[in-house]
Amino acid sequence: WCAEAPEIAALRSQGLWTNLHDRAAEYPPFLRAQEHSAQIPRPVLEIYEDRFKDGLINVLNCTTTMEMGVDIPNVALVVNANVPPSLSNYRQRVGRAGRRGEAFAFAATFCRDLPWDLIAFEGPARYLATEIAAPAVRLDSPSLVARHVHAALLGVFLRALPDGFSIRTSTGAFFGATEAADNPVAGDALVDAFIAWLRGWKNHDQELFGLLGSLTRGTALDGRSPVALAGATAEALETLLGHWRAEYCELLSRAAAATESEVKSAFTNRAKRMRGEFLLSELARLHPVLWVPSRCGLFRSPDWP
Repeated sequence: WCAEAPEIAALRSQGLWTNLHDRAAEYPPFLRAQEHSAQIPRPVLEIYEDRFKDGLINVLNCTTTMEMGVDIPNVALVVNANVPPSLSNYRQRVGRAGRRGEAFAFAATFCRDLPWDLIAFEGPARYLATEIAAPAVRLDSPSLVARHVHAALLGVFLRALPDGFSIRTSTGAFFGATEAADNPVAGDALVDAFIAWLRGWKNHDQELFGLLGSLTRGTALDGRSPVALAGATAEALETLLGHWRAEYCELLSRAAAATESEVKSAFTNRAKRMRGEFLLSELARLHPVLWVPSRCGLFRSPDWP
């Protein structure tokens, strides 16, 4: 019918009927896929998981969120789009399959043209026999300790605010972003007050000095003066803030100068997304080495790069 019906031939000649329409008319089997990642709200993920269990969703396209803490039955196949960074990650991922007495469980891993993937591809037995090292905390890592110092200073400042502070606040609220192209940054931004507070650390009480002393004792930053640590935090934040505000101001400027509604809307929406980003997530994304407290460092076997 798709090949011979004159009405279909007429539509096909006008470009209004394609091979996709042929497939729809033939009712072929199909797979329904959904994303499963930290970017999806948890209530939505629960809906996807329930539908996957019921067979209404056939494929879950997952990030590392599926490695731990999620137990979904009836998983028959796990496909890794690349070689996991460690054997523990690999075991967690392939272990999603065959957990509830399925008839079979299968795992496949694609090896890309990258050094780590090629090492595993050339020696899969060696990769699978790699020793899984216990988690350890690297107190001799200046960058790791610096993350905790910066996070501690930010916490002290926010807890001292008279009206309190919500950790769910947006980046725009903390950075003083406005919607006006001629005045994109408010003069009383909380981030500027934080930087001034850091710069004035020599005037703070001894209790705060003791806080940083306890935090850095026995680490790579042991012996650094609290004033120097606070100054380093201020410098890092000023650099981060400068890049963020420059990008934000550019978006508002281009939105104001745009003559086409679609172009104006595109720049306006991008600026809106920047303002609405979750503050802590944005700090982590913009400068992970400085802002994200890390609980531990994981090490590979010495035999592996």
